[in-house]
Amino acid sequence: MKSFKMNLLYRETVLDDLSGREMSRGAICEAIQRPRVVIGLRAGRAIALLVTSLSLFLFGGGTLLGDEAVNQIGAVEPRFRGPKVVTTSSSQGELGKFPGDFNQDGRLDLLLVGSVILEPGVTAQTSFVFLNQGRGRLSPAKRTVLDTGPDNTALGLVTPGDFDSDGIPDLVGVLVQFTPFVKNLVFYRGTGDGTFASPITASSPLGLDDASFPLVVGDVTEDGRLDVIARFQNMISVLPGNGDGTFGAPIHSGFSDVGHSDTLIADFTGDGHRDLVISIITGGADFSSADVYLEEGNGDGTFQSIQMQTVDTNLVKGVTADFNGDGFFDAALIGDGGSNGGRSGLWVFLNQGGLLGPGIYYPRGQGGIAAADFNLDGAVDIVTSDLLISLNDGTGHFDQVVNIPGNEGIAAVGDFTQDQKPDIVSVAGLGPFSIEMFVNATR
Repeated sequence: MKSFKMNLLYRETVLDDLSGREMSRGAICEAIQRPRVVIGLRAGRAIALLVTSLSLFLFGGGTLLGDEAVNQIGAVEPRFRGPKVVTTSSSQGELGKFPGDFNQDGRLDLLLVGSVILEPGVTAQTSFVFLNQGRGRLSPAKRTVLDTGPDNTALGLVTPGDFDSDGIPDLVGVLVQFTPFVKNLVFYRGTGDGTFASPITASSPLGLDDASFPLVVGDVTEDGRLDVIARFQNMISVLPGNGDGTFGAPIHSGFSDVGHSDTLIADFTGDGHRDLVISIITGGADFSSADVYLEEGNGDGTFQSIQMQTVDTNLVKGVTADFNGDGFFDAALIGDGGSNGGRSGLWVFLNQGGLLGPGIYYPRGQGGIAAADFNLDGAVDIVTSDLLISLNDGTGHFDQVVNIPGNEGIAAVGDFTQDQKPDIVSVAGLGPFSIEMFVNATR
């Protein structure tokens, strides 16, 4: 039997924002990311999710390259089986999508957060956790109505993480009270079976400008506890986690602004502290543009902006990984062009020794973005919501493209089948929505 070593992608580790433990860099996705969220993304009746059909097809190139340690870079196209289709009814609005082990069985599950109709004219943010039953088979969803506050409140952003240090992913969200106007961070404790407990207030009132900015998590205070990173006026706002589901007073520093669309967390400068790359949309529907900032972290929850670049795309989501194998984290962001000026597509910013190099533009891709080594050649590739895989040639350039037939939707990436190969989940539709899983069959 021919065997293959795991590629370099899986040898380096970073902190897992869901558990606070180390994870393989190959598990970084997000953009789900985060998601991360982006649950600016995030009610009818009680709705049920069930498997309605299962169809398999095989496509892609993919050849066996003898007994080499890894596939020759660029020589093999990724190969997938799928899709396995799960459909639901009556979901409204966009979805936040997060892979994670929500019942602690060692298998990667899928969390969706969206709004559903509870009764005519009444909607609520709701979580749907599809538990992995093995080999990528997803169960009908475990459902929790999250938006349970008074009539004068609304739940905004939601994102997962192990905020109480028990090893089980929880949720936090921004609860907006309109009269009087105040915002609080609320905490939903994970029960370990794919559902979440009733919310409790996790912080004092927040000085947050709105509920549409990215809400992301990571340990930026370096105390082993997950923090929440958001925006306050024209600054980065860090809510330091106490490790018990509550958070301390916000720490304001660095730069942000209206139009802040995504936040990437990694040690971009190489000094051992987590930094941020943020995208801020400065254009509009007619003429597109965005600024990309590198915010250097000090390890105490504070940041200072050290670099800014401008592109002619309304950047909406991004992902980080070491695309060219030099030991530094790079950034890739995707967005839309304007109707009268600007370009839609993918921008890749390769790290040049602690600062981001000039953006490299690729006229492809839309919506969500995720990264993993799909063709097992040791180089991290990129998939976008239109199910286009941009293959990395090993130097951080993405000239070769592979299309996956299926529903277009924000992609989540992870090893759902436990074979050390990244699979792809596509979610499409506004109501009803469908979920398609593509199992990686690359050799």
